Amino acid sequence: MPRGGIVRTVGAGLDCDYANLNDALVDAADGDTIRLAESGDYIGRTYQILNFDGQLTIDGGYQDCETTTPAAKTVLDADGAGRVFYIEQNTGFVGTDMQIVLKDIEVVNGDNSGSFGGGGLMINGIPGILDVTLENVTVRDNQSTTRGGGIHLRVNGDRDGPGTMLTMDNSSNLLSNSSNENGGGLACSSLGSVLDTSTLVRLGAVGIRQNTAVDGAGIFVDGCKRVFAYIGYDVSYAGSIVDNDASGDGGGISVVNGGEALIRGDAFSGFGIPSGAAEFLSNSAQLGGGVHVAGDGSYLFLGDAVLDRNTAEFRGGGIHVEQSGRVVMRRLQNQPCAQATGSQNPRCSKIVDNRVISNTSGMAIEVNSMAEIEVIRTEITGHSGSGANRLIAIDSRLVAPPEATSGFFEGVAIHGNTGLGTVFTPNNSAVLTLAWSTISENEANNVVRTGSGDADVDIYASVIWEDSGAVFERAGSGAVTASLDCVIGHQLEGDLDVDSYGYYSRIDPEFVDAANGDLRLGPTSPAIDYCDDFNAAGYPGLAGNTRGLLHRGQPLTDPPVSVPGAQFDLGAFEMNYVIDELFSDRFE
Repeated sequence: MPRGGIVRTVGAGLDCDYANLNDALVDAADGDTIRLAESGDYIGRTYQILNFDGQLTIDGGYQDCETTTPAAKTVLDADGAGRVFYIEQNTGFVGTDMQIVLKDIEVVNGDNSGSFGGGGLMINGIPGILDVTLENVTVRDNQSTTRGGGIHLRVNGDRDGPGTMLTMDNSSNLLSNSSNENGGGLACSSLGSVLDTSTLVRLGAVGIRQNTAVDGAGIFVDGCKRVFAYIGYDVSYAGSIVDNDASGDGGGISVVNGGEALIRGDAFSGFGIPSGAAEFLSNSAQLGGGVHVAGDGSYLFLGDAVLDRNTAEFRGGGIHVEQSGRVVMRRLQNQPCAQATGSQNPRCSKIVDNRVISNTSGMAIEVNSMAEIEVIRTEITGHSGSGANRLIAIDSRLVAPPEATSGFFEGVAIHGNTGLGTVFTPNNSAVLTLAWSTISENEANNVVRTGSGDADVDIYASVIWEDSGAVFERAGSGAVTASLDCVIGHQLEGDLDVDSYGYYSRIDPEFVDAANGDLRLGPTSPAIDYCDDFNAAGYPGLAGNTRGLLHRGQPLTDPPVSVPGAQFDLGAFEMNYVIDELFSDRFE
């Protein structure tokens, strides 16, 4: 049999080179492609690819061994005999690189009870040398007693050159896999390895659905850096993180031990789609129904993501971040969000209708133990509590912590949430900054109410307009400082319980249609051109307009007070009303 750069076929019949895939793997050489015909025997078999020097493609979906065009996926069904694939580059590897491509395959019914995990695929090696790519591959119904019910990617050494270690394209999926530990769909583990700025994992519009685990039912990132997922959903691709269930933390994703993941509703070099948001939908966990981040250096970025109807048993229905972890969530595009059509969420940044079952804390967001969150240009809406619930809790839950627990919110619109005790609860060495944001049409006893511990609250360039309750209320005996600057609020100035305030007005902000969720400022709103850039915005308004556009529309309602000569609008939206100059004097 000739070696190197040839096509080897697997199936039953005289026209096939091999009767089973393992025999073809023994003979395979650099540049080979192994084609899998439907007639092959793939039930109850497992496969190993160890220290392969060069590139190898395993291509499924062929009707027979003479066919040159795939028509479907070949099902590799381990039938519980073990993990389906074990792919490893270890210390005995003497080549330069190991590139494995799996195409048009279903990896099914793997069952790993041994070390390392990976019920469907175990990938073990060094980034820059080992590179595994999945194209139109579905990994489903696999299980592991340890990490990675579907896939476990294990980094066992410092990066040695550029290149991803795992790539999954837009047509691949992780479905109904389970782990008795962490990472029901995908687990990525790094054993303290040095990982530079190169991408380690790149996922396209991958559907990650109905996986189960203790932590990170959809995805579990343990120390791995530069894990990118361009997970958007449209009629062509089912990219989304949906219906995953963790018995511990992080229904959709859990990032721990200095791991780093970036989830974007975006497209990059053929990965992802340009029109769909990254959806975290109907995931569940004890802490962090949608996402969970914990540990010093652990970081999760959510760009144009929608967290919708996720559930936590105790804290953080949408997001839970703790133990010095960090989350950043923001809108990526400088334009208004498109309207949802059918089952698709268009690109936008939203936290919607998440729940906490057995506690009153953090229905949308919970930040604990010296962690931090930044939420930028995001809509938070549709949560329904039982009367005492906190929508967003910034609470160290520690006695005398050495560092603050912090939340920074800019360009955020919070509306249509009901049954709340508070919108924000900062407590126990908490720092809360609310900037250039709008809060209205919520059912809450108070907007900001401190807990029993220390807190530092700074609210500026914002509109807080509710039917009742305090803009800010102190509770307990902790050391609390609170300041307002450039704020239109519903509370009487004399009733404000803050340490300092400037340019505060109680006047109707004249929203376009607040009752129906439109919190843009109307054409004569007193909040237009109200403030300056003393506390400068870091981003455009929620709909994409640059901050500081001088009003050129109808005469504005005069507020009781505003910054002289100001041209910055309060709240989440910067407006750009312009009277048509041709008709401004009512004559042609």
